[in-house]
Parts: sequence; structure tokens; C-alpha cells
Amino acid sequence: MNADLRTRLASIDPARDTHGYPLADQPQLIDRILTGPPTEVIRPLVPRARRPHRLVWAVAAVLAVGGVVTATVRHPGASDPQVTTVDAGPVQRLQDIARIAALQPETAGPDADDFFYTKSVSAGSELDLDANGGKGAYGPLPAPVTRDSWAPEDVTHTGEYRENGVVTRINPQLGGASSADLSYAQIAALPTDPVKLLAQVKKNLPDGYRDDENGGALDVMLGYLKTTPPPAVASALYRAASLVPGVEFEDDAVDGVGRHGVGLVYRDASQFKDVYVIDPDNAAYLGYVEYFTGPTAQPKEGQKVATEALLESGVVQRIGQLP
Repeated sequence: MNADLRTRLASIDPARDTHGYPLADQPQLIDRILTGPPTEVIRPLVPRARRPHRLVWAVAAVLAVGGVVTATVRHPGASDPQVTTVDAGPVQRLQDIARIAALQPETAGPDADDFFYTKSVSAGSELDLDANGGKGAYGPLPAPVTRDSWAPEDVTHTGEYRENGVVTRINPQLGGASSADLSYAQIAALPTDPVKLLAQVKKNLPDGYRDDENGGALDVMLGYLKTTPPPAVASALYRAASLVPGVEFEDDAVDGVGRHGVGLVYRDASQFKDVYVIDPDNAAYLGYVEYFTGPTAQPKEGQKVATEALLESGVVQRIGQLP
């Protein structure tokens, strides 16, 4: 994998850098991203307390016409809001990914009447509370589900998503959207100072994230990458991620449909490992995998209990249209 990625990374033109990241030694930058020490950890100051399992789905906190559709599931946990001095290895590699993000071309965001289309594939295993002697155990991953979603830029408009032939209307205005969910215009206006960005995200976290502010902030910030924000904002999101205690870095991570990239990893204190898969040649979000790493998990690294892969996204003018 690394040889192929190295070739693609080397094709990036340093002259496109317009966000304050000189790339005079681009081969060294590529080496740091692809061949750093395995799984280097940014250590929190204090251990995180235990918190139950959480599953992340493709579209967060929307309300369906006629009923609530639960798209993001969050359960209570522990909080560690402190930003600490971190090990140089993973921080440098996240900073290098931020530089790659800054090099990407500007893309036009949606107008007020437009929709943001996403095509994603996801799966989540069920928890059987009576299994494993009453301690609970996760079953195998079911067949993946494909979702086509058209989210309105204007929350007063109604969108929809289609899953397994079923059409569900979504209206973000009903009951108010989650504070973690922003329009493209709001994402594009996020601070590009990583300290200010992280502080703003933590301040506005929904209640479901409050028991683990570090994991919640990382999840929210990387979720913003799905909208292909302006390069300066995408770069700032990665730099802010480098400030989150508990973040790890994996050289080779695989998303829910088998695509390889680098992994940003967060392990909670309740024996779950979240891996966000990033394409290092353009810093794009590819997908998400969650593992249960508790004593019942096999093999040693853990049982895969949830996956998501973002296959396509883009701005369209109407529901049903494709980019």
C-alpha cells in the first residue's frame, strides 16, 4: 500500500500551497505520514473513566417527518477536557496530513437552496445482553446497508434519505438540529486556529458527548470532513485533532469497504476502539470502523462491531439528483 500512496503523494504540486505550509522537502513529509513508528499515542493527563459503547451512523441527529430517526447513538461516559503536552510523533504526522489538506483545491459549497448528497455504506452489530453469562456480547456484523441522503443546506427545507428501498423524509428544523450538525456555510466559517476550533467544538457538544469530551470532539470534527470543507478549515480540523488527548495513529487502516488509508484512533475506557480512516494523498475522510476490545473479543485486536464508508458526496440542486 505505502508504495502506491507514496507515488500519489509525490505527484502533489507544492506550488499549490496557499495556506502557509511550505513543502520544500515533500519526500520527507511523505515519509513522516506513511512510515512513522506504529501506533504512537497522545497520552491524556488522567485516565478516562469507563463509558458504554457508542455507534456512529452516516447522518447525525435528524428528525423524520412523523417520528424520530436515530442516526447517531451516544451513551454516557467520562470527560477529560484538558489539552496536554503531547508526544511529537503522532502530532507531527497529523500536522503533515493537515498540510496535505491545505493543498487541496477549493470546492464550491452549496447555495441556500441546494442539497448535500452523500452515499454511504454502514453496518452495526447487535448487543445480546443475555449472552456471555449475562455480561453481554456482540453478534456478527449484518449485511451492510447503503444509504443515499440529500440533506438541505437550509434547515427550513425538507430532505430525505433512501435505504433498502425505503424513503424517509428528514426535516432538520423539527425540534432543532443537533448542535454538532452545522450547515456547510457554518463549517466553512469555523475558526482556522486549532486551539479556538477545538474549544468551540467542545463548547457546543451535544449532551450525549459530554461524558467523553475528547472522543466527542474528535468524532464531531472528523465528521465535518465529510462535507469537503474549504482546505483551510479541513487543515485546521486535523491540527485541532492533534491536540486531542488519547488520539493514536495507525499506518494502515481499512474502512468498511476495504479501502486502505491511515487511521486516527481513539480508545475509550469501556473497551472500544474507534478508527477513522483517512486517505493520506488528499486528506479525505474515507470511513469509520469500531472494534470491541473487551475480554470476549476475538481475535486479540477486537471484534468489529460497526463500520461506515463514505462512497460519494457532492452538491446537488434537488432531491434525487446525483453529483
